[in-house]
Amino acid sequence: MFDRPFAARVSAALCSIFLIPAAFAAHLHVENYGVDTNTCDAGDPCRSIGMAIQRASAGDVILVGPGIYGDVNQNGTLGEPGEETGEIGFGCNCLVKVDKAVTILSTGGAQVTRIDARSIDTANTLTYGVHITADNVVFGARDRGFRISAGSNFGVFIESAHAKVSGNLTTGPGGGFWAGGQSNELDSDLAVSDGEGFLITEANNTVTRSVASGTRDFGFVVSRGSVRSGPTGIVLSHDVSIGNQQGFNILGSANLDQVAAIGNPGGGIVLRPGAIVNVTNSNIYGNGIAGRCGVIDQSEGSTVVVSNSFWGAPTGPGPAPADSVCDDDGTTTLVPSVAPHAFDISPDR
Repeated sequence: MFDRPFAARVSAALCSIFLIPAAFAAHLHVENYGVDTNTCDAGDPCRSIGMAIQRASAGDVILVGPGIYGDVNQNGTLGEPGEETGEIGFGCNCLVKVDKAVTILSTGGAQVTRIDARSIDTANTLTYGVHITADNVVFGARDRGFRISAGSNFGVFIESAHAKVSGNLTTGPGGGFWAGGQSNELDSDLAVSDGEGFLITEANNTVTRSVASGTRDFGFVVSRGSVRSGPTGIVLSHDVSIGNQQGFNILGSANLDQVAAIGNPGGGIVLRPGAIVNVTNSNIYGNGIAGRCGVIDQSEGSTVVVSNSFWGAPTGPGPAPADSVCDDDGTTTLVPSVAPHAFDISPDR
């Protein structure tokens, strides 16, 4: 006869075994009043994020208090007491390298917790603020993220897989967030950097509830640069591109649902050769200095469908005040349905 109580005890024991790593994960602490010779315990915090990463093991949680991290005395030299050591001109070319599968959270949020590269001389080196090289990293969370200032390349570069990057803000002369590995999740991030807001160059990445605002470049880019075949399996949802040179620039395969492309002078959604894109339930209006191009289709015959979206007028794409579809020769954008009113797409950060 099957012994159900025995089976239940075995199941509980197995669950306990598999939960041991999470239960025994260490919590390390970093504070502006800490010292890097400390243990990084709650009552003995470290001063730099890099020191906590050095002391951590995979699965540990690093809690970072409000303040400035990086070149603390702003003299342009890293590695002095309490500062991030960084790797400028070699290695990660970054202020903070995350090379272990750890969770890094701020305790006060991005408005009061800054990783600052403003004083670093990057004239001859493109520098990342944070470079994630390990798989399964968690960097930030909603209301628990960081402000990454003045990385001359990108504020956050993910070169690994299965990372979760959330609740962060990038500013400065470089780009915002670069998903350069596969199967990563970006959520509730904000890019107001000068360069590209969000760059996605590998497959199966998702970006949700994120905003690119007022960059001098493109808001969201799905592309492998000079490679003509872009990444596949990209999902953009509840994202907003407002006031960028172009809103969404897609070379690859992507689904855009409940996104907003508003006030981007070079076009709202630009589809490059070979792009396979579906756009649904989105706001596309106020784009394009000339021609009011909400969608610029250069896909060269690929399938592009924009359905149930608001174009600035209840009748859909057409003359002002609506945006229009600007098809290149040999392309056709299908608009099977339109929305008569704008959607409420306001990412909750």
